[in-house]
Amino acid sequence: MIINEELSTSDPGFGLAYLAHSVLYVNNVFVNANEEQRKRLLPPMCTGDAIGGVCMSEPDVGTDVLGLRCTAVKKGKEYVLNGRKMWITNGAINGGVSRNEGLEIELGDAFLVYAKVDGKITSFVVEKGMPGFSLGQQIKHKLGMRASGTAELVFEDVVVPERNRIGEEGKASICMAWCVECELHVDAQLGNRESHISGAVRRTGFVLLVTPRALRSAASRS
Repeated sequence: MIINEELSTSDPGFGLAYLAHSVLYVNNVFVNANEEQRKRLLPPMCTGDAIGGVCMSEPDVGTDVLGLRCTAVKKGKEYVLNGRKMWITNGAINGGVSRNEGLEIELGDAFLVYAKVDGKITSFVVEKGMPGFSLGQQIKHKLGMRASGTAELVFEDVVVPERNRIGEEGKASICMAWCVECELHVDAQLGNRESHISGAVRRTGFVLLVTPRALRSAASRS
């Protein structure tokens, strides 16, 4: 979180995009997944070849995340997901709100999605390319946080293999609450822009993994 605080002093929007990828997705999967899932899902995220995020909020469910309506029905060794997620950070990457209106907008690569299985909240990794998983509206012309690509994501009979379920069925509520706490942490960083990213790296001693793809995506919305 220290890295994210320092990044956010330069641009809170970029800090939010970085947090959604590195903390809400990567760290969540690392902590809650099994060893096979870690080896399969995390390498492209850690090298920067893929961009991820987390799907909690819905069109009619904002802060009341426990009231989510997205469902997952188990059929054999698969789950069928249906619903919509709204205001998803890294949901739309590239393309823009300002200078780069002509660029093609892409769906993020993978998301940790919260849905109810028999009324109990469960988490799944849904990946770009799965039939029925699509980008809805890109949320443009925001008052701020423009370096953070925000979008609606749509799930229409998306078949997710059981091996992409993270943790046990119905045990994701605590994990989701932790995600909310992280997002609240970002709120405390807004408006603090007195230093630059280079200064953040110098003071923390960390080398940040920020790929050209991620930088281009953020710059197109700044």
